[in-house]
Amino acid sequence: MTNTALLETVSLKKIYKVGKVEVEALRGVDLRVHSGEFVAIMGPSGSGKSTLMHLLGAMTRATSGKVLIEGVDTASMNDAERTAVRRKKLGFVFQKFNLLPALTARQNIEVARKIHGEPRTHESDSYLAEIIGLLQIEGKLDRRPSELSGGEQQRVAIARALTNRPAILLADEPTGALDSKNSEVVLKMFQELNKRLKQTILLVTHNPELEAYTNRLIEMRDGLVVSPKDS
Repeated sequence: MTNTALLETVSLKKIYKVGKVEVEALRGVDLRVHSGEFVAIMGPSGSGKSTLMHLLGAMTRATSGKVLIEGVDTASMNDAERTAVRRKKLGFVFQKFNLLPALTARQNIEVARKIHGEPRTHESDSYLAEIIGLLQIEGKLDRRPSELSGGEQQRVAIARALTNRPAILLADEPTGALDSKNSEVVLKMFQELNKRLKQTILLVTHNPELEAYTNRLIEMRDGLVVSPKDS
C-alpha cells in the first residue's frame, strides 16, 4: 500500500453555534483512507461521526483543517465547487433509501446517471450491468420501491450511488433501517463491491458487528479519533 491517501483529513475541526453556546463536534480529526480500502467509522451518538461524514462528503464546510480527496482540499471550497466534487468523486448511501416512489428501480438508477452526466456508452452500460449483477437485483429492475423489500431497496440505492463510478463510496448507517437478515445481505454486497471492483468504501455505523466485514475500524469518541488513524 502506498503512502499516498485517497482521502485524508488534517486537524479537522467543526464548531456549531447553538445560540451563544459553541459546540465542538470535531476537535481535530486526522485520518487517512487508501484506495481500495473498506473502512468503518464507529462511535456512539454524539461522537462526531455523522459530522465527519458530512465534511468528508463535501456537504458542509469545516471550521478549520483540511479534507483532501485525491490531494485536493475540499474543506474550504464554495458551494458550487463542493457540488462538483460530489458529482464527480463521491457516491452516497444513506439509512433512508430515498428512492423516487413513482419510478421503477431501473428508472431510479437512470435518473442518477443523468444527474451525474454519465454518458451512455458500451463501457458504462457494461459497468452498470456488472454492478447490478453483483448486487443481485437483475430481476427487480422493473419494480417500484413499494414492491421491493428494504434490503432490495437499499441495493438499488447502492447501484444508484455507483453510477458515477465514484472514487469513494460513503455510506451513513446503511443497515440502520434493515432487519438482521437484510443487514447481513447488504454488508456482504458492500464486501463484494470492495473485493471484486476494488471500490473504496467508507462506512459510518454504530453497529459493532460490521467490523467483521471491513478491512479496518476507526473508532471515534467526543469528536476525536481514538483508534489508529492509518493502517
